[in-house]
Amino acid sequence: MPAMLLSIKPEYAQRIIDGTKGFEFRTRRCRKDINKIIFYSTAPESKVVGEAEIEEIISGVPSTVWELTKHAAGIPRKFFRKYYKGRRLAVAYKLKNVIAYDEPKSLEDYDINHVGSTKKWERIESYGPKFVENIVQAVSRDILCYAMKTLRHCFIVGHVHDELIIECSPGVDLKAVCEQMGRSPDWMPDILLRADGYETDWYRKD
Repeated sequence: MPAMLLSIKPEYAQRIIDGTKGFEFRTRRCRKDINKIIFYSTAPESKVVGEAEIEEIISGVPSTVWELTKHAAGIPRKFFRKYYKGRRLAVAYKLKNVIAYDEPKSLEDYDINHVGSTKKWERIESYGPKFVENIVQAVSRDILCYAMKTLRHCFIVGHVHDELIIECSPGVDLKAVCEQMGRSPDWMPDILLRADGYETDWYRKD
């Protein structure tokens, strides 16, 4: 029977290991039958620190689950209620035979290196154009920050993607602001930049 890898805050992972937290709470039940939970302690530890067998799975309305688990919940009732606020189902995994690893493991040891959009650990693939896109976006961000530094004498109230929002008096020369924003940074002198702008009484997309 397979095991389930769960991300748990370090303080709660430690409580499971030292025996003061006998249940792990979730908002839904794993779709597969499992008999073991492997604990990934999140940042700053970011390591797989131990495992435990599942003795029983308790599910039901949160109030009922709390009454059945409060003796070994390892969390205050206030936190429990906040976690399940607005939810009709609570799931509690009762743990036994907890093992703390002498040497915590990395996710790579489990062939896992990414959290997907479904909030599950999974392997992802990449390709050349994706790397290029990320590099271009990163450099563009650096250029925008450089432009913000050159225009630090202006009252910059915000930025949206590659746009700067400047609040100024009607007499400020828009052309001069654009020329300043289009300056090439010292660390990339050969790049050709051009900035365009518009004046408006309130922010809008051009």
